[in-house]
Amino acid sequence: YTEWGPFTYWLGAATGKLLGGLVPVHDGIRLSMALAVGILALSLRAAARVFYGREAASAVVLLSLGSLGLLVHAHEMQPQIVLLACVGVCLLGIAWLGERPALGALTAGCAAAAGFLSAGFLGLLLTLPLLLIGPMLQADTRHTVSPRHLLLALLPLALLGGGWLILLSIQVPD
Repeated sequence: YTEWGPFTYWLGAATGKLLGGLVPVHDGIRLSMALAVGILALSLRAAARVFYGREAASAVVLLSLGSLGLLVHAHEMQPQIVLLACVGVCLLGIAWLGERPALGALTAGCAAAAGFLSAGFLGLLLTLPLLLIGPMLQADTRHTVSPRHLLLALLPLALLGGGWLILLSIQVPD
């Protein structure tokens, strides 16, 4: 239960239910991966624009979407695709810390929680260090980000991730 969490399957069930009348249910479920790839592309573009400027933003998206590993597996129902989108949104939250620290912290925290809910401890391993160390590596956010903002970022992670583990221990105690 903690290796691959439920978020990918919740997302697939939601898109399958929403699009069930327009397309076959299995295609609606697979469209959740297109949604995840779209979120990845938009978040990477916005983060690259903040970090490196307008010129690099499109190149980052083209390089990431053109990678063979993503190109081959983007249409398959895999938690790794959703985890990749969560890492992209976490990077976007870190990029926003300089301008809007509270929004950036909440965005990065929600992305870390979604990463944990989609890929378990692997998702946490990929997003939590970004969340904790990322603000310290940027010169413009070192002075604007306070420990209060980092605690704000950990709040969604504790509530969503901890809540899922508590519900899981109640439903399946062993």
